[in-house]
Amino acid sequence: MTTAQTSIPIPRRRVAVRPQVWVAVALILVTGSAAAITILLLASNRTDPQVVEYRQSARTVITGHNGLARRWNEFVPRFNEVPTFAKPELDAAMADGLTLTTVLVRDSQAVLNGWRRIVPPESLTEAHRLGLAALEATQDGYIAYESYFRYASLDGFLDGTYADIGREKLEEAALLWDQARLAEGP
Repeated sequence: MTTAQTSIPIPRRRVAVRPQVWVAVALILVTGSAAAITILLLASNRTDPQVVEYRQSARTVITGHNGLARRWNEFVPRFNEVPTFAKPELDAAMADGLTLTTVLVRDSQAVLNGWRRIVPPESLTEAHRLGLAALEATQDGYIAYESYFRYASLDGFLDGTYADIGREKLEEAALLWDQARLAEGP
């Protein structure tokens, strides 16, 4: 008769992720949102009915995206104010972050679906594709941060891996918005 071997998982080391890292994330999303609006406002051939219709449809989706970014940007400074050594306050901030990012992930899917339904005129196809990639990267960033907050809130571990991934994805989104603006042309 053999006995079943069981192993006890070794808990992850509690890594202190300094909240100051988050300030850069807030600035990245603001920049990305501004670039998204720029794409709409600077669309070439403003008298073309297809471009006008596209701009109107895209403006609605971008307004939703900017609303999500605004909520994130309002959260970031509050989170940054919490000292890493203040356990009850940090736990509450992590729980707030989990609640917020869960909503951001869900609502960013609606933004993505709205963007995918828009058919751009041929002159704006590449800018639209890059805008979609930026929206996807933004959602991926929210998903990574949701994982970060979930581990911190439910498991009590601060693992900076997901925070790093989230930051990288939001930086990627900002770069994609810049590329979309350039692809839109003069």
